[in-house]
Amino acid sequence: MSDNNGSAAAGNPGAQASGGEGAAAGAGAGAGEGQAAAGTGAAANAPWYGSVADAELKGFAELKGWDSPDKAIESYRNLEKFQGVPADRLLKIPEAGDVDGMKAINEKFGWAPPAKPEDYALPVPEGMQDTFAKVASAEFHKLGVPKDMAVKIAEFANAFTLTQMEAENTAINTQHNSELAALKTEWGANFDPLVETGKRAIAEYMPKTGLTDADMDALRDTLGTAKFNKLWAGIGSTMGEAAFVDGASVAAPGQMTPEAALVRRGQLTNDAEWFKRFQAGDMKAVNEWNAVTSVLNHAAANTGQVR
Repeated sequence: MSDNNGSAAAGNPGAQASGGEGAAAGAGAGAGEGQAAAGTGAAANAPWYGSVADAELKGFAELKGWDSPDKAIESYRNLEKFQGVPADRLLKIPEAGDVDGMKAINEKFGWAPPAKPEDYALPVPEGMQDTFAKVASAEFHKLGVPKDMAVKIAEFANAFTLTQMEAENTAINTQHNSELAALKTEWGANFDPLVETGKRAIAEYMPKTGLTDADMDALRDTLGTAKFNKLWAGIGSTMGEAAFVDGASVAAPGQMTPEAALVRRGQLTNDAEWFKRFQAGDMKAVNEWNAVTSVLNHAAANTGQVR
C-alpha cells in the first residue's frame, strides 16, 4: 500500500518525522531549553554590583564583600558615625613644611595673624608709653601670633608690669616713712624748722640748676629720705650771704625763717664741739653762725623785736 502523505524526507513537509529524525528533533529542542534554563540561573547568581560600569568600583565592592546594597549603605553610614562630621568638615593635616597648608588651617580656625602689626591694636595702660605695644606687635606679627592671643598676652604683661610698679612704690614709700620717722627722732624739735630750711634751699636752687621734680625724686630715691633732707637742710643753713642796707651781713631772703634761725642758734651755742671749731676760726662754723644771726638781725630790724 502506498504512503499518500509521504515522508518528510521525501519532501512531504506535513508528514511526521520518522524514528531517528523525530528523536533528533526532540533532542534539539531539549538542548535549547536546557541552555535557557542555565542562562536564567547565571543571571540570578550575578552580584548586585555587576551592572556597575566602573571596573575599579566593581572590584572595590567585590573586595569589601558587600553582597547587597544594604551592606554598602550600612558601611558608609558607619564611616560617617566614625568621622563624626560630614566630609566637608574633615581636616587634613599638611605635610611638614607645607606653609600654604598650615596657613589655610590657621585661617579656617581663626589662628592667622592680622594683615599688619598695627592691626593687633594692643592695649596700653593709661599714663604709660606705647613702646611695648609697638615692639610686641612687630614681634607677634613676625611669629604669626593670632590677634586674640596677642591681646591676651599684652593684657597679662601690662597687669604684671603695673603690679611690679605698685610693689616697688610701696617698698619705696615704706622705706621713706621709716627713714623720716628716724630723722624726726634724731632732730627732735628742730625737725620742722630744718625741713623748712631744706625746702627753701630747694626752691632757690632748682630754677638755677634746671632740676625738675622728677630729678629731685630720683635724687631722694638714690640718697634715701634722711640723707636727702640733711643735704638740703645743710645747704639751706650755709647758703651765701648778701649785704643788707645798714651794712650788716644778712642771709639772702628766703633762706631760713626767723624761727628756724632761733632754734639753730640754740643748737649751736649748746654744741661744745661746734663752739671749739668756731673759736678756732673754722669757716664752715663761722659762716653758719653768720647766716643764723643775719636772719635774726634782719627779723629784728623789720619787727623791732630782738630775739
